[in-house]
Amino acid sequence: MSQNFSHSNVNHQDSDRHDSDRQDFETDLSEQSWTDLATIADVENWIAQHDRTLQQLAGRSPSSGHGVRLTLTAGGVLHLYTNGDGDIILDLETEAAWIIPVIVAATRLPVPVSRRWVLPGDVMTQLIFGLNPLIASSQPVMNHRNGSNYRPGMR
Repeated sequence: MSQNFSHSNVNHQDSDRHDSDRQDFETDLSEQSWTDLATIADVENWIAQHDRTLQQLAGRSPSSGHGVRLTLTAGGVLHLYTNGDGDIILDLETEAAWIIPVIVAATRLPVPVSRRWVLPGDVMTQLIFGLNPLIASSQPVMNHRNGSNYRPGMR
């Protein structure tokens, strides 16, 4: 089952939303301590909850890069979001390189040349389930900028 954090599911018809409204949404983003996801159903529920949250936060914004920031227990951060095609974009910070073997094992896909992974959407559940014991916290992010010094809430 393909899971999606995609902004493409959001209705884009009303594009006159004000930036001040958007900033109010962005200030509501908060980091949450990770709760162990013991079953596949737990993972699927977590994905569905974050998808709804991101769609609400994004509103009718056509911007890309809406996703989840995962802080890892042994250090490092990865950003997880989807593109308009439902592919998973996984952006690893350098300090998170230690997690690469877990990603490979969970997804059964090879390591990409860059630190940015593009994975098929149908591996979302396996990916989160595999990373689960290694995640310290999660946080919704808006407008993640690939490969930059991005901070949550930054436009």
